[in-house]
Formats: sequence, C-alpha cells, structure tokens
Amino acid sequence: MDDTPDKLRRNVVILAAAILAISLFDLSFRTNGTLLGLTEVSNVNAFRVWLALTATLVYRFLRWRYAVDTEKKLLDIKVLFDGLRARAIKERIASQVCARLMDGRSVTVLEEPDGWLDNCLTDRLLWRGRPTYVHPDIGLRKFEAEPSLAGATGIARLIQWPDGQHYGCSGANMLTSSLDGHSRAVVLIASVWLPARGSRLGMANAVPLVLSGLALAVCLFELAFFFPI
Repeated sequence: MDDTPDKLRRNVVILAAAILAISLFDLSFRTNGTLLGLTEVSNVNAFRVWLALTATLVYRFLRWRYAVDTEKKLLDIKVLFDGLRARAIKERIASQVCARLMDGRSVTVLEEPDGWLDNCLTDRLLWRGRPTYVHPDIGLRKFEAEPSLAGATGIARLIQWPDGQHYGCSGANMLTSSLDGHSRAVVLIASVWLPARGSRLGMANAVPLVLSGLALAVCLFELAFFFPI
C-alpha cells in the first residue's frame, strides 16, 4: 500500500471529518449489515462502533504524525513559529517602549520597567519633553533555564524631538524581559495564526491536527456514556 505523506494526511482528515459529521447530524448505526458486501455483520451497537472509530482514528493519526516526512514538515513549522514568535515579542516590547517615551505609559514586559532609561536620556526627556519620533531596535537572547517567552533583552533606540534634536543609544545593557499573561496570549496567538493562515505548510498540517483533536474529543465523549459513574 502506497502510504504517501499526502495520503496519510488525507486519511486522517477524512476519518476525523466523518466522525464529526456523525456526531453533528446525530446519525444512528444499524444493528446488522454486510462488511464489504461479503460478510453478514450482526449485533452492531453504538459502543462497538465508537470504540472502533476511536481506535482507527488514533492509529491513522499516529501513522501520519510520526511519518518521516511529517516530522520534517513539523520541524520546518517550528522554525517558522520560533521566528514569528521572536518577531511578535520584539514588536510587543517595542510598542511599550514607544508608549513609555511618547505617552508616559508604564512598561510591563521588563522586570526593571525603566532600567533601559539612562541618565542622559532621562535628562533630555525632562528638558525637551516628549519626543515626536521613537525607533526602538529590540535584541533578544533567550535564557536556557527560563520559559521561552522570557530572556535577556537589549533596547537600542533612536529618538527625535520637535526641535530636530536626536538622541541614540545602543542596547548593550541587557535587561530581563518577562511577558505578562495578556502579552503571552497575544504573542502566542499571533505566532500560531500567522503561519497557519499564510503558510501552505502550516495550513496543511494544522487541519489534520485540529480535526483529529476535535474528533478524538467527540469519540471519548460518546464512549463516556457507556461508563456511568
């Protein structure tokens, strides 16, 4: 049997979609019938059908998930995800730095909210007021022992005031950044949604993952009725 990567993925999608359709339209099962038009089958009940569907779904999913080609594609998706996540984190930090300098809002993504404000910049802000242009350049260095959304952050910035005066500073002073719950959610959603929407590779692998997860949940839900507490 020629189990190509596309065929393995298609099998998972078709079976998962069929299970969801059975549940959605509340389809019933006949108690007898024929198997492949050759053998009479009797004593068919819902429990046996859902058990068979669950086992088949798990088998089909594992065949697809741990195929060599699938592993390579998922690794490519991880690389894409990591890059998008890093970009989203940088954008989140940069937006808060801009808001701090231009609107006076607090920075919540750094353990030392104003640790990146050197004395020279602080003095200029006092003398000249709020700038009209801020361009932060964020550098990330992930800590090995920290969660993936926390790490060392360098903030280089170029700032301009209404009178044309400029101030620039490198991000040599590394600060510890740690995103709060809301920021983590925004970053993770953006990191998952962008490759799933804009990448054919991401979409092709997201569909069987999502459908099989939903179908497995339906199977377990249906089987639970046969084991009353």
